[in-house]
Amino acid sequence: MEKMGKSFIRKIILMMGALLLLNAAILGMVWGYSNNVLEENVDAEVSHLLNVYAGALENSLAASDMNLLNIAQEQSSLEELSSPSDTNRYYAAVHLLELVKRLRSNNDGVDMLLAAGNYEDSVSDASARMKLTQRDEIISFMEQRREERKTGGRAPTGTSGWVLQQVGDTLYLTRIYDTQEYSVSAWVKTESLAAAVRKLEEDGERYLFLTDSEGNCIGEVSAGSMSGPAEDKKQSRQWSRPVGTSGMELVCLVEKTDIYGQMPLISALSLAVIFGMMGLLCWLLLYLRQEIFQPIRELMETISWIRLGDYRHRIVSRCKNKEFIALNQAFNSMMDTIVQLRIREYEKQIRLSEAELKYFQMQIRPHFFLNAMATIHSMSFENRNEDIRAFIAALSKNVRYMFKAGLHTVPLKEEWEHLENYFEMQELLYPGCVFYFIEKRPEAENWRIPQMILHTFMENKYKHSVRAGELLSVYVDAQEVTWKEKRALQITIEDDGAAFPEEIVTPNRQSALKADGSGVGLLNVEKTLEIMYGEKGLLCLENAEEGGTRITLVILEHTILEDRV
Repeated sequence: MEKMGKSFIRKIILMMGALLLLNAAILGMVWGYSNNVLEENVDAEVSHLLNVYAGALENSLAASDMNLLNIAQEQSSLEELSSPSDTNRYYAAVHLLELVKRLRSNNDGVDMLLAAGNYEDSVSDASARMKLTQRDEIISFMEQRREERKTGGRAPTGTSGWVLQQVGDTLYLTRIYDTQEYSVSAWVKTESLAAAVRKLEEDGERYLFLTDSEGNCIGEVSAGSMSGPAEDKKQSRQWSRPVGTSGMELVCLVEKTDIYGQMPLISALSLAVIFGMMGLLCWLLLYLRQEIFQPIRELMETISWIRLGDYRHRIVSRCKNKEFIALNQAFNSMMDTIVQLRIREYEKQIRLSEAELKYFQMQIRPHFFLNAMATIHSMSFENRNEDIRAFIAALSKNVRYMFKAGLHTVPLKEEWEHLENYFEMQELLYPGCVFYFIEKRPEAENWRIPQMILHTFMENKYKHSVRAGELLSVYVDAQEVTWKEKRALQITIEDDGAAFPEEIVTPNRQSALKADGSGVGLLNVEKTLEIMYGEKGLLCLENAEEGGTRITLVILEHTILEDRV
């Protein structure tokens, strides 16, 4: 078989797959680069933002520290708060109250400033953000601390920097200066710090909040929809910065969608173009599959069926492009023309085969007539007029059978009847010289065989093996067999007469045809079988070892002429 070339469809698919992979790689690089640039920009922006906001909180706390130092510098007045004299405590409280109010009014970042001695007299000032109950809770808390220190004999317990302190239901950020004689403290509600953070970023899309040293959120988140560090970080990114030495951290959360929303226009356009190219390539691949690859595959399948001999197969066009529609129509039209030409060629071959077959049959029939005329001629010399009339009557039966028009094959039953008529006719010429037996199997009597084929062999036996005063035994049998995996009828003719000449039993029997025409009957039978059934080796001529001859015929179920039709 001719070697097939490589499929261009496979090459196109590989090239388009490579283009898709290349676009995907470019998309990945552009996306990765843009993502890195965006993240770097957001990192820088958020870091700067946290530095500014945390610095503002630290400045507010530093201002509160200065307030505490200013109060602590009034040491004489603070010590007078622990004086046994009511008058001294009164004048010290008035002086300190004026200072505390002035300092607190100048610093909106502190919620309450408090100075307390060893007596219940205390000096404080609170912002409007402080409730009265909260103020009283803080004063009570500081008095209890001083009482516990005084009764317990403990040393002063001030704070080292700003610390978180829970008083009542409120969490404060506080700093305390504590001595034996007095305590000075500043208080900032954590909610106030959270509110300050919210105010700093109230118009932004970021989420700012404060956390304590354990990571718990202080106050509410600025945007009101995220809950602090416990939020799922798969959907956002988190930055943090400590706020001074308070133990608090300022945390910023930014959703990834907001990060990608800041992508520059040129990067977004590049990604859009790459996505569009990938979509166009996918659409082109689907279009090629439907309009080119599938029609070519159908064409190749149709060609494969035709190679296997199914000339009825045609292309069913499903594509919509005019080029392949025209190609498919032209291919189907060409196949119709080829089939018609093949049919004409088959018909021509059938006519030639029929003509050749009729030619061989016409050779058989004159051969029979010549033998019959020779028999009548010899009987006339013997003055056997009655036998001649009987012979002619039997001959007429055989002639009517021979001249049935248009028959290639006849049922075996009819061939048996004709054979018996022939034996009856020859009995007049050779009385008591031939004993025959025909094995008539019911399952074989309707099997169709070439007309006059058994007659030819019997005529040959009478010509070469029958002698006056000698007995010739003939046995005829027919049974179904399998020959080359085909259903067939095997006919066997055996006799105990003269053997075939050596040139007759050889495969090349053509050389046995003599100039006088003898041997033409056997050769015509062999040629007839080959033409009718399209097979060689259907006739076998043998000389039996114990004497006599054996003729074996194989008759297939259908003739080649029937198959072609």
